[in-house]
Amino acid sequence: MKIYFFLLGSKNATTSYSNTLFALGLQNLGYEVEIVRDLERKKCILKNPDCEAIVFFQKTIQCPAHTSRYIGHLKGKVHLIHIDDDFQDMHLNEHVKTLKMTDLILVGTNQHKKALKDYTQVPVETISCVLDTEHYPYVPIQQKKQSTSYYQLATILC
Repeated sequence: MKIYFFLLGSKNATTSYSNTLFALGLQNLGYEVEIVRDLERKKCILKNPDCEAIVFFQKTIQCPAHTSRYIGHLKGKVHLIHIDDDFQDMHLNEHVKTLKMTDLILVGTNQHKKALKDYTQVPVETISCVLDTEHYPYVPIQQKKQSTSYYQLATILC
């Protein structure tokens, strides 16, 4: 399955880091994922998609290629997936319209999932911040405070 992962142009935004890691995680699972940041490249892909799915981070006007105006013609042709990391600007018609035409919305919390149900009937799934809960090395807060430096903690976690 070929997936385009449309991220914002800024590589230094906190959410750009997390969504880049999410895309790389999908690559590690064997999916063919290409990260696209350039607006003109996004527009070319949207005109003639050669993939099964496009994942859009952000529904905002900051990146017009992620909005209903640019993706509406793809409904039913490719899977449209939005990652919605905040609940800002849901009073704007364009934001709600964009999310209504997507096939799946991924969010970070169950509260966010519940709140989106007031705006759309699109399936919403919560993705955990800790993807591998079986092998995550939990370190109790008291142990962290006692004698573990940040370097030691990073070594424990890796």
